[in-house]
Amino acid sequence: MPLNSDIVNSSTLVFDLEPNYRLEPLKISDARSLNKLMIRNGRLFQQFLPVTLAENLTEEKSRNYIAKKIKQSENFEAITLGIKKLDKGTIAGLIILKEINKEKKEAELAYCIGRKYGGMGLVTKSVIEFSNFLLLQTNLKTINILIHKSNIKSIQVAKKSGFNWKGTLENEFRAPGGLMLDMELYQRNK
Repeated sequence: MPLNSDIVNSSTLVFDLEPNYRLEPLKISDARSLNKLMIRNGRLFQQFLPVTLAENLTEEKSRNYIAKKIKQSENFEAITLGIKKLDKGTIAGLIILKEINKEKKEAELAYCIGRKYGGMGLVTKSVIEFSNFLLLQTNLKTINILIHKSNIKSIQVAKKSGFNWKGTLENEFRAPGGLMLDMELYQRNK
């Protein structure tokens, strides 16, 4: 399937993770839950997701964030999926496909999970399901994950999801406060 918006306009981007969790595109009705996730985990997300956190500090900002992400999905500029607890409709985490390069047929994957939901394997299952879909059902050839070496849990997710370490990218990420950080590149190929 060509790398385009057709894949996000269908039910193909819904993945059952466990009996009570699903990975699916965000909806405007998820704004309150997304805002709560960001506020409750602000310190956890501040270092490596500062922009996403800043865009979700109020329920109104979360509505705007989701509307923007829906439009980006329609234009295949980025895809943002929520890890949703089905019985309450709670957003437990996010999986974000970004930096989509149609010419190189590669993209970057980012993810986060609320502290309350960590250790359940939800992010690993989400990354496996979504990256399998992307590599098998689109013409993406490479998916990258950039991780700071101090983020051990994120490195474990990448490795368990079939991503391999490719090297260190120097001064790749600007942390809050302006400090440039080296990031580790993990990659999965078709």
